[in-house]
Amino acid sequence: MKEYGLVFVCGAKIHELMDLLGVDDRLDGTVKFVQDLLCKDEEEIDALAKRSAPVDALQAYGSVWSDIWETLKSWSHDKLCTTKLQDLLDILGFPDALDGAVEMAQNAIC
Repeated sequence: MKEYGLVFVCGAKIHELMDLLGVDDRLDGTVKFVQDLLCKDEEEIDALAKRSAPVDALQAYGSVWSDIWETLKSWSHDKLCTTKLQDLLDILGFPDALDGAVEMAQNAIC
């Protein structure tokens, strides 16, 4: 994504970004969530574009994924593996957009 920059990230369709990142289709909500974080305000887009936007995009994606993974790993195995996905999202305070990422992490741990 380095060669595309924030202007591309903010204007791209989710599946274009997913193809570039090479991520599973279940992470479409996560990619959209990160895109929304980065592109929530046009003035911020202009300010961010002056910085290293591609690095910011990848760091934001990595940060969201890391937060999910570390939070779920801190739970007891039994609690994590017996809790339904929607309940996990509610307990953790994660938006529904992250359901695919949380489900993948839960499946990997369990």
